[in-house]
Amino acid sequence: MKLLPPLLCVIQLNLLVWADFNVNANEKDVSPWYRIASPAPRLDSEWMVFDYLGDTKLYFTHLLHIDFETNGVAWLASSEGLFRYNGYVWDKFTEEHGLPSRFIRCVLVTRDQTLWVGTDKGAGTFDGIHFRRHDSEYGLAGPSVRRMVEDTDGTIWFCCDPWPDSTVTGGLSAYREGRWITYRTDEGLPSNHVMDYFRDSQNRQFVLTDAGFAVLSDQRWLNPLENTDIPGGRECMWDITEIAETGVMISSKEAIYLLHDHQWARIPINKIQAPRLCSTRDGKIITCLTNSTSQRNFQVWKGQEFLSLSTAFSGLPGDIECVREAPDGSIWAVGFNCLSRWERFNQRWVEFDALPLPRLIDQQNRIWFVGETTVVKDGENWFQVDSPARSYIVDASGEVWGWSDAHVIHCIDRDMRLFERDDVGLRKIQGLVSDPTGFIWAYGKDSEENDRIVCFNGEEWEEHIPADWIGNEILKSCSDPHNGVWFLSRNQKNHVIVVFLSRDESRKIPFDPTTPAEAVANFTVDGNGNIWIYGQKLLSIFKRENNPTQVWDHFHGIQDQTVFSVMVRGREEWIGLRGNILFPGGAALLDPFRDGWQFYVLDTREFGGKMVDETIYLAGYEAVFLIPPHWNHTPLQLSLPKQVAVQWILKESDGTLWIETEDAVLRYRPNEIPPETIVKTQIQRIVEGDTIRVECIGRSRFVPQSFHRQFLFSWQINNGAWNEFQILPPDGLPIAGLRPGRHVVRICARDEDFKVDPTPALLDFYVVPLSMLDTWWMKTIGVSMVGLVFAFATIAVVARRKLALYANNLETIVKERTQALRESEANYRELVQNTNSIILRMTPNGIITFINDFAQTFFGYSSDELLSRNVADAILPKNNTQIQSSVEANADSLFLLDHHTYFECENIAKNGDRVWVAWTRKAIVAPDGAIREILCVGSDITDHKKAEEKAKRLESQLYQAQKMEAIGHLAGGVAHDFNNLLTGIIGNINLAKSNVTGKTQKYLTVADQAANRAAELVRQLLAFSRKTPVQLKPVDVNKLVNEAFHLARETMDRRIEIIVKQRDNLPLIHADEMQIHTLLMNLCVNARDSIHEIVEGKVFPERRNDRFVIGLETDLITIDETFCKANPHARPGTFVTLCISDNGMGMTADVQTHIFEPFFTTKEVGKGTGLGLAGAYGIIDQHRGWIILQSKAGIGATFTIFLPIAELEKSSEIDPFHASQSIHLL
Repeated sequence: MKLLPPLLCVIQLNLLVWADFNVNANEKDVSPWYRIASPAPRLDSEWMVFDYLGDTKLYFTHLLHIDFETNGVAWLASSEGLFRYNGYVWDKFTEEHGLPSRFIRCVLVTRDQTLWVGTDKGAGTFDGIHFRRHDSEYGLAGPSVRRMVEDTDGTIWFCCDPWPDSTVTGGLSAYREGRWITYRTDEGLPSNHVMDYFRDSQNRQFVLTDAGFAVLSDQRWLNPLENTDIPGGRECMWDITEIAETGVMISSKEAIYLLHDHQWARIPINKIQAPRLCSTRDGKIITCLTNSTSQRNFQVWKGQEFLSLSTAFSGLPGDIECVREAPDGSIWAVGFNCLSRWERFNQRWVEFDALPLPRLIDQQNRIWFVGETTVVKDGENWFQVDSPARSYIVDASGEVWGWSDAHVIHCIDRDMRLFERDDVGLRKIQGLVSDPTGFIWAYGKDSEENDRIVCFNGEEWEEHIPADWIGNEILKSCSDPHNGVWFLSRNQKNHVIVVFLSRDESRKIPFDPTTPAEAVANFTVDGNGNIWIYGQKLLSIFKRENNPTQVWDHFHGIQDQTVFSVMVRGREEWIGLRGNILFPGGAALLDPFRDGWQFYVLDTREFGGKMVDETIYLAGYEAVFLIPPHWNHTPLQLSLPKQVAVQWILKESDGTLWIETEDAVLRYRPNEIPPETIVKTQIQRIVEGDTIRVECIGRSRFVPQSFHRQFLFSWQINNGAWNEFQILPPDGLPIAGLRPGRHVVRICARDEDFKVDPTPALLDFYVVPLSMLDTWWMKTIGVSMVGLVFAFATIAVVARRKLALYANNLETIVKERTQALRESEANYRELVQNTNSIILRMTPNGIITFINDFAQTFFGYSSDELLSRNVADAILPKNNTQIQSSVEANADSLFLLDHHTYFECENIAKNGDRVWVAWTRKAIVAPDGAIREILCVGSDITDHKKAEEKAKRLESQLYQAQKMEAIGHLAGGVAHDFNNLLTGIIGNINLAKSNVTGKTQKYLTVADQAANRAAELVRQLLAFSRKTPVQLKPVDVNKLVNEAFHLARETMDRRIEIIVKQRDNLPLIHADEMQIHTLLMNLCVNARDSIHEIVEGKVFPERRNDRFVIGLETDLITIDETFCKANPHARPGTFVTLCISDNGMGMTADVQTHIFEPFFTTKEVGKGTGLGLAGAYGIIDQHRGWIILQSKAGIGATFTIFLPIAELEKSSEIDPFHASQSIHLL
């Protein structure tokens, strides 16, 4: 392998001599350790620049500005809206979220984390829900705000210009504590087209315009170049910044203007566009420039010009609008067709191209980098070692030995003993190996080119040569786990021989003579003393125990693959395979608890090794594969930042990896930021027996989706156990066999750094049972229900009770699962207390002693505002008995010192918003056993509470619809069969009447009347069940209302006032005129009866003297999707509405639930059949409409009927017997 050039920074070393040089006859003691500067990592690696256009789909979009919260959340201003990026997901905000415009020109996050948004229609603060202008519509110099700047005194400066609308005015405005100040050309501005504002470290205030820049002096803006010999200064100025080394810098397209030590200078530049400037916290000025081929890169100012820092990255044509530094030190560049982030201080992957190769970690956790020079990393210090050695080992005592062709060195701390070749007794030294007893063995060539082996006994080197050794060549060496060393050699016949040497013993073990030495790549000795030889198509083992005949076991499943590494860990034996076109590479596991080998197909190439922590690593071209201890599954993947061949890996005790590649050295440190789990499957309910596949992905913070990383997932179904982390199938996680009811699946991602998402993603859905109409027992009941009306009513009541019992059982299941969910969430929060949760500590009497940053942001308070305050006065609503009872109910559990208590309560933020928080409390106990403090960990469950309320409402509506559908089918079947029976009865009575006289005829007449009354009941049942044929024709609803009014007025008590309101030019509807008329009269009669109950003093006697009114009203309305979401039975379109209202006795919620059921009535016995409203319900349903009931006991009732207009029914004929259920109760 070609060695890398020496460390570039060596020429700048500050040398520190640690000891003197002493020379003896046989050895030299030297101290060649020199402290050097830390090696500089590469900043131009391609993988350090991320592009987010693919994630946001903001191609060919004006991206104008970006700013950051202290936690790294980015806010992006664009012509397509305002975007928020938390590092995982991009959220978009437009006019639908309260913003005045979709065209967002700039953003500003102030020091108190308030977000200001500037648009082409004004500016204001935005919290994601509300946009507040702060009187900016009156105070701004112009409506289009290009830039906003927070001054050191808290003043917000607004730079306004006439873009994109050239007809509006511009200028500069300042806002502080409710007061506005505006500057224009009358106050000295070079132009009303203001580009930027800036205050430097000397408190000088600058303004940039499209006609030059100016400085504020005595409330007037003056040109600072006016009395100087600096040319120019009248062009458009684009950006301004300041650092201590350079001073103030202003950029235009033609030049850079510098103000340093009160002196102005102008440096001409030749750029495609004016540089956008960014001053960094480490004192650099960085810009991002585009060349003529649309190549971009980040550049740094070096005295007189900008020099490239990052790699060049391609992009679509477009100008850069803004360059900003994020809180983590990364640099963002945004513009037209540009949304890029440069990880200037990448802590996960760092590349060094001038560092020697990492070759050794000694017992002091020092890293030895070996090349033409030797560099040692000792903690945070770096040293160059003046050593001739080019390879190193660690002996049994932890001391480092090295060698070259002519020297052996012994490193003791920072001292070094140097042995010349004559001291060692070898003309050419080829290798060193240490045995477990502490002896060092060296091998190489003597003066006659024969291989020799020598051993250092602590004082001198002794020769140890096995019998019949002459002519043998040493290929490799390896330490025995107990005593001595092993050498892999070949004899003059090219046969492989394994030789054991110790101070007291030597032994030879011949290998298979049919295998040429060229096929053997390496050998190793495992912890049990077994010898492994491997290479091309070769893997063999020699078992030291129970092998008197010295037989080698050969594994024949290798086929055409090459074994490049063997790693033995306990009883597990892992091998690394390099494949070819026919046989892929990968890893193989031989586990004694399994049958044979378990092969894993991986892109493995050269390196395989076991680290000190027992983790096994295998190297590929795009990734490193690791096998943690006790992991018997597919090796885990660590994606490399670039495609490169890995040749060596070292691992520090803190998990840092040093990876040698073919052209550089990579350093990997695990990221401390956890990933986020995103569930892509969106489902609310499934039918019992179905299988769903849950698709989910993991996201690393600030890593675009185009960067491939491996995520493992664990999941929990309801309150079950969490599954072991594993790779999900490509088509998602299959879930089946769930019982009816509510179910919650929690899924948690783990990234390549073994960081786990502390807030699992939730999939909340319902499993609904099969439709009752498809069950056998419902069909049996329908067939058996023939006979009398009384029998049908009895069975209907039984069916209704069964439905109610099922609903109650379902509600109980939901409550049990919800309670179990809360307990599980509380347990999980206890395991991840260091996540982004609300964490506070308080004394037993409620005084807050600590609150974390997340809680401060959540409640809107600073730490100073909350510390030493009582929690009840700070974040709990006043006089909330529900919260008080929850706290008191859990107070006793604090005395159970190992017990965590969980409760949910409503809290209040500083801005008055009420939020729901799930709290977990635990007592912190002092050594004397007294409760010192109480630790509280909370999570925001406001959305969860809203979702629960919505789910309960939808469940109630579903139950009501299923119940009415079932009763309708039952009623229709019974009425139909009973009608056939009555037809025969009435016909026979009529025949009998014609043949008899006297009392018999009288009795038959009475029977005939009773049969006809039963037929009337059947007709009403058929109307309810929608089985009465209808005669459809265009009908004028206003005409029917007038007829109903006149009939009602003639028949009703004059003390009841009837008011009619009709909409003119009302469209016709397709309807059965007689049925609509019957519907109107039934509802009017019900309204009259409701009022009579009060007039006669039976209910609400205090209202007997009220004015009683029945209202009839028609209208035409258009139903949209919003209305349909709130009313599930509605559908979009234009409908005629018919409203019948009264201010009678009204109905309770329980009565409203059953009001449309047949035979349900609140009237006295004999005064009502209970079929009037049931028939009305059936009539409306047959006409493809729906009815909404609004009522309150003691107030009155309003029935609103929605009927489609005739034009809408031309393309969809009404089925006179079937229609979907449509009832809504409010």
